[in-house]
Parts: sequence; C-alpha cells; structure tokens
Amino acid sequence: MTDQTDNKGDFFYGVMILKEGKWTPHSKYDQDSLGSALASAASLSDNREYEGAKVMRVPLKGPSGKMTVEPKEMWISPHLKARMEARTEAQILEGARKSKEQLAKAHAEHMASLQKRQEA
Repeated sequence: MTDQTDNKGDFFYGVMILKEGKWTPHSKYDQDSLGSALASAASLSDNREYEGAKVMRVPLKGPSGKMTVEPKEMWISPHLKARMEARTEAQILEGARKSKEQLAKAHAEHMASLQKRQEA
C-alpha cells in the first residue's frame, strides 16, 4: 500500500480497490489531498485488473481514543455506483410489492370476518 500521509489531522483518505469481490487498501492520502486520492482512484477504476475503486474518508483516533469524524465513502467507480443504485431500486420495489400483498391479504381477511358477523 502506498502511504502519502503526514499523519496530521482527524482523518486520511484511503483508496480501496475491488478485486475478486473483496475491497483491499491500495493507498492513503492526508486530509489535504482529496484531489490526488480521487485522481488515483479514477485511474485505478479504469484499470481492467481491478473490478472497481473507491475513496474512503478514514478517521484517526484522537488523544482520547475517540474518532472525531465518521468513516464515509467519498467516491466510487461510476459503474459500481450505477449497479448499487439499481440494486437499491429493486429492493425498494420488492418491499413495496410485499407491502401491497400484505395489505391486500389483511383487507381480504377483515372483509371475510365482517361478512361472517353479518351472516351470524
């Protein structure tokens, strides 16, 4: 892994590569080098040796042992982002379909119980 940090600040930018379905660290940059991290990730994203690349903001623990910022994905290969958005959309549609089925079933059961009461 390439380390281009000076270990100052609350976080660093980590460039990760996706290979064989697993994310692994590739390089890291200090918090003032987002542009360099993005350029590196974009270049790696175009490399056919890897399935994709992303830039993460990775927090460092402060003197108290607590992290002052949260980890955050800053950039991901465009083809992976599109795939993830499509998967999320499919999950939302599936959830809506299941909810509609459950509501229809509950309504049918309720109507059947009302009909039985009226018949009795």
